[in-house]
This record gives sequence, C-alpha cells and structure tokens, in this order.
Amino acid sequence: MRAAKELPAEQRGNIAKQVSAFIGISTDDILKSDLLIPPMKFRDLLLSDKGEQLGFDGRQHNPKPKPGQTESPLDTASGYDLHAAIVSLIRDELGYKAIGPYVRDPTEANSAWDNTITSEPSSLPEILKAAMAADPHFHVFLGGGYFDLLIPYFLPLSSLNTAGLSPTQFVHHVYPSAHAFLNDKANRAHATDDLRIFYQESNEP
Repeated sequence: MRAAKELPAEQRGNIAKQVSAFIGISTDDILKSDLLIPPMKFRDLLLSDKGEQLGFDGRQHNPKPKPGQTESPLDTASGYDLHAAIVSLIRDELGYKAIGPYVRDPTEANSAWDNTITSEPSSLPEILKAAMAADPHFHVFLGGGYFDLLIPYFLPLSSLNTAGLSPTQFVHHVYPSAHAFLNDKANRAHATDDLRIFYQESNEP
C-alpha cells in the first residue's frame, strides 16, 4: 500500500473529500493528517467550530479546555477523590485485601510488565501467540463499545485476529456503550450474561 504522501495531489484531495463526508472533519484537516485522523484529533476537531470537544464516550461533549487547562471540567469535582472512592469500594464493600497499594494509573503498572513469557517487550499478537503456546486452555473475551473513543473497538480486534486465535478460544462482543461497557447500566446485564457464558464454556473439557 502506498503512503498517503506518495499519492498524486488530485487523488489525495478526492480521498480527503470522501473521508470528510463520512466523518465530518474538514478536508483541510484530513489532508494535514495525511488522510488518517487519530482518535484524539477526531475528538478535538469534530465540534471545534462550536467551541466543544468530544469526550472518550463519543456520545458526550463538553466545552474545549481553556489555554493552560490540563483537565476537562467533567473529570474532576470539588471534594471528590476518585482514587479514594475506588479503594474504599474494593476494601470496605468488596472486602478485598490487597498485598500492595492500588494503582489506578496504568502507566505505572505497564512499566512493571513481566516480559518473561515473550523474552522481550512484544506486540499484543506476539504476546497472545506465546500465551497460547504456553497454555492450551488459553481463552480471550474481548468486549468493546461502539462509542469508545479511547480505544476504538476495532483496534484490539485487529490485534486478536492477527494472533490467529481459533473461534473456540476467542469471543468478541461489541455493545452500544463507551469504553467501560460494564459501567453502562443499559448494557451491564447483557454483558454480564455474555461473560458468564464465556466462563462456563471456557471451563468445559
């Protein structure tokens, strides 16, 4: 496949017009992004003419952050500590006793990833292939949301397809929700049933 920059100007322009008609981003912005709009830029650009920005849930939007503002006004609330709330839920309501501190930022957890199974840092398909080779009973459940602009559902799906998991090892469901599909009350019961079926079938001999 030829890189976008290698295409003739007329062809690039025609493609940009078609993509613009599909996703609602201006032709100029699409050309500046070499015909490929990343999810974060899509969030910033789609409603920019209205002074708004999409959230990670593609159904929601809020005023664009002011210059120097690093957090969305929807991410914080006066007197509310999300980290403390999660720790309280895990410890007090669920009764789980952790052997170490709870880490909400995945960056820190990712830096401590054990690469033993793949010998070195690897892509997701390589990790999955190694896991399948190490455990014949290895199974994967992938759930995603149609409106997820944090990790669009087709991205991990492509990685799993590349890994070559068989239909008996790999279950995929997409729900009319955003990133945390189990937090969506309208989809929680359905997704929970799908997970129960997955666990039952994965444990069958």
